[in-house]
Amino acid sequence: MLKLPSRHSANVLYLLTMLLILTVGSMMQLWALSPGLIGSEVLLILFPTLLFIRLNKLPIRETLRLRWPGFRVAMLGLLIGAALWPLSLVINGLCALLFGYTPPTPPGWIPSNVIEAVLLFAALAVAAPVCEEIMWRGYIQRAYEQFGPWVSVVIVSSFFAFWHLRFQGLLPLIPIALALGYLRWRSNSLVPGILAHSAVNGLQAAIVIAMGLGPEMAPTLTAILGVAVLCGAVIGIVIVVIGLVLVWQWATPITMEPPQSAEKPRRVAQAWPLIVVGVIYVVCAIIEVWAGRFPQSFDQAASRVFPWRSSAPTTTSNTVVLNPAPWQAPVSWHYEVRNIVGDRIGERACQLTPETSTVTMVCSERREAYQVKYGGGTYQGSAGEMQDTVRWDASTLNVLEATSKWNDEPELVQVRTVDGGLELTNNAGQTVTFPAYSLLPDEWAWRLAALPFETFHTGRTVFTWPSYWLPEIQASKPLTRDVTLRLKGQESVTTPAGEFTTWRVELRVTGSSEVKQSWYDVNAPHTLVKYDNGMATWLLR
Repeated sequence: MLKLPSRHSANVLYLLTMLLILTVGSMMQLWALSPGLIGSEVLLILFPTLLFIRLNKLPIRETLRLRWPGFRVAMLGLLIGAALWPLSLVINGLCALLFGYTPPTPPGWIPSNVIEAVLLFAALAVAAPVCEEIMWRGYIQRAYEQFGPWVSVVIVSSFFAFWHLRFQGLLPLIPIALALGYLRWRSNSLVPGILAHSAVNGLQAAIVIAMGLGPEMAPTLTAILGVAVLCGAVIGIVIVVIGLVLVWQWATPITMEPPQSAEKPRRVAQAWPLIVVGVIYVVCAIIEVWAGRFPQSFDQAASRVFPWRSSAPTTTSNTVVLNPAPWQAPVSWHYEVRNIVGDRIGERACQLTPETSTVTMVCSERREAYQVKYGGGTYQGSAGEMQDTVRWDASTLNVLEATSKWNDEPELVQVRTVDGGLELTNNAGQTVTFPAYSLLPDEWAWRLAALPFETFHTGRTVFTWPSYWLPEIQASKPLTRDVTLRLKGQESVTTPAGEFTTWRVELRVTGSSEVKQSWYDVNAPHTLVKYDNGMATWLLR
């Protein structure tokens, strides 16, 4: 009689690998994402599984169902995995809308060169499918087959989804896990599940790699994917159903063996690892929702609990706090200006001069006249030259004063210190007072180079416009509004100056669809390499 893995040992393996990934795996992936992922899969998932097989003196080939299922069934596994990928993306998007947040992209997720791309693909499309299927559908599902095929598939699929410790990502994992469990049972082989798992992860890795190595194609690729994924999800459901039916017809199901021993461990002894897993999942889910929905509150609490995590300034009250000025010597930057459709329309030169207690930046920008149609609207600009001057406090980078001039006309904007705050006057003589930490249209992107990128996630501040069109009064006036800053993770960006790995920052106006974005070199002092205000883009050259 064939000896099967015990449910108790499967539960212990479940808990052990979860703890290893949370502790050792997290540190490995923080050190280097892709090599850390590969190391986590091999050392923290595959090795413990093989060790459990060895210690329990189980036959490895029979336990893991290491057999070839036939070419047709193997290819069906690959096709089913590819069809499941767009479906999981749609479910994930719906969950993001439902729960109101998107987990941040881990640093290093976007590859910036071929070596990083190869390592990422190897981690996601090779290491993860092989190692995780050996553990889950090989060892753990084998232990639960004593309950019958359907029950074992459902139970182990649920365990697999919770094991990833994602609250928002739990539902997208369920259909994938169920399909992998079914393939493993019906084909009597681990191979179709490995190929399906590889297809799901491989498609995701391919998209990330394409965006990393071809950043200029990212907007087009994103637009195409938006439509393709929706269509692919509908078609994918049909393909998955047909594929699973064909596997049922073509494959040979496993023959269920009864347990070798009738002795059953006490239920508490079997269940305690699952109870601990449940507690860990609930804690991680609460942290994820808290950090996603209320990032500022989470950062404040984390700073109090772990005061040693960083000496950099963090978000306090409702204000984003910047590091002191990172520039030690004068520096100049030159940018190419492009309109919304990517046509070159001008150039901008900025000279920054650090002093004892202040920092001054002077920028001159020349533009050509243009008029283009995009997205159902018309965008146009006049020819001329803009000169912006801003002076910041070196320790806080709060604005002290600022001016803006267009051609030889009187100053469009003048900002001066008034009673600890600032007063802005536009060329129509209208004024507005606002706090010194407020962001201004033609300086904020350069000032945010002093963000504490390593610890910053999301924060709130205010933005002040010299002239903002208000439909309710059919007129423009100076206006200050709340905005949210969010660090969106790392991205590869190509500019006339070369290719950069950057931090992407998104600025979103509260109660509006208005979004501005800026990209900073990950290497200090975090030079601004790209800036998009929704109508024009500045690229470092």
